Amino acid sequence: MIVLANNSHALEESPDPVAYDESMQALLTAIRYDLSLDPAKTEKQIKKRMSDLTTVVNHLAKSLNTTPDRLTVSSTVEGESTFLDYLDQSRLSPASKVKLPKMRNTVLRYARIFGFSPASFAIMKEWKPIQAVLSPDHGATAIARDAIRRNRRPVDFSHADISVWVDTALDAGKSYSYVRGAQAAFLNAIRKAGAGLQSLLRQLDVAVRRLPGYRFRLKDMPQPLRIEIAEIVNSRRAQAELGTVSMSSETEREIIEHFEDFCGYAVRVCGLDVVGLDSLLTEPFVKRFTFFLHNERKCERTTVVGRLSKMFSALESSPDFERRDFSWRYSVYRKLRKEPESALKERRRQHNIAFQELAAIPGQMRSERIALRNLSPTSLGWRIMDELLLTCLILAQYPPRFVREAVLGANIFKGREFSVTLRSCGDVVNYWACWRDGAWVRACG
Repeated sequence: MIVLANNSHALEESPDPVAYDESMQALLTAIRYDLSLDPAKTEKQIKKRMSDLTTVVNHLAKSLNTTPDRLTVSSTVEGESTFLDYLDQSRLSPASKVKLPKMRNTVLRYARIFGFSPASFAIMKEWKPIQAVLSPDHGATAIARDAIRRNRRPVDFSHADISVWVDTALDAGKSYSYVRGAQAAFLNAIRKAGAGLQSLLRQLDVAVRRLPGYRFRLKDMPQPLRIEIAEIVNSRRAQAELGTVSMSSETEREIIEHFEDFCGYAVRVCGLDVVGLDSLLTEPFVKRFTFFLHNERKCERTTVVGRLSKMFSALESSPDFERRDFSWRYSVYRKLRKEPESALKERRRQHNIAFQELAAIPGQMRSERIALRNLSPTSLGWRIMDELLLTCLILAQYPPRFVREAVLGANIFKGREFSVTLRSCGDVVNYWACWRDGAWVRACG
């Protein structure tokens, strides 16, 4: 191609020439030549396309502190984060900030097709089969893209890399629920893909840590059993409406789940064919279920007794079971060995954290916040909120319900500026922040 040869000659005149297969200018020349071979493209369309690509190359060079003629394909591939930060801080229009990353991807797609900088796209090629099984709906693809940006090969990828992505996402203003969902979606997709794909991610442990489920959902039960449990719950609800017992919607949900667990143990663990509760409500079977929860599922004694108590309380509210004698359940409870007082105190000591360690946390958070640079307004706002919340909980020594019951507009007021002074243990902690354009944009203390 004569055009390419001329461009190559121009590059050779540079005092420190860029390799042809790395030169972004050579890539633009190749793109123009390829577009000119398409009979469906008019000269005006080609000119518009090249203008868009040249614009993004100029911005890429500026973001990487170089010139367009010195910009390489490999630096463009590796500098995605730098380019996005540059766009975020620039005064470009919102439309341009959306368009330019797409044009960058277009340039790199041409680079892959034309064989430019093959080493830069080796990692992308390795990640391609992994990205194919990831759903973009839950943020899982963001984890893979982050690994590619940081030049992490699948064979070296581990949970530490996921932790790096988590920290970056939270700093960028992503919510905790989004981060948790993305992690779960990523690991579930790899797990479901099978051993072939898991062999590419040798350092990533995708084994399920939870014990296998055994709950027998109400919707999956035989109709007689489902109706029987529904009548028990309805009877309990009717008594609650009369005021003879108390039952919130949360308690109702828990009772149903306890029956689902009870029947699930019979069906999925013991392999029984259950069509009614009567055959299960015997002392030997309830005892087996009790020790299954305590020994196999590692439930505390108080948890086991609490679950069974709610279930039997609901049974006694039902006309079908109110005359049944379930007093034998107390002997089952007594057979569960109580935790010695010394063991209980030792477990509590292990969970205890010295107040001096807790009191240092807000200061550490503040130091970390001040040291960070180029935080987005949203990310800064989340950090201020977390820091202020922990300061209230740890240093102010307010009852926890004060924080739980706080309501914006009732006892918390948001204005253009706010100042908070917390006095505790002789220390004064001052926080100041400014609310602008829907986010906290600065804080100092």
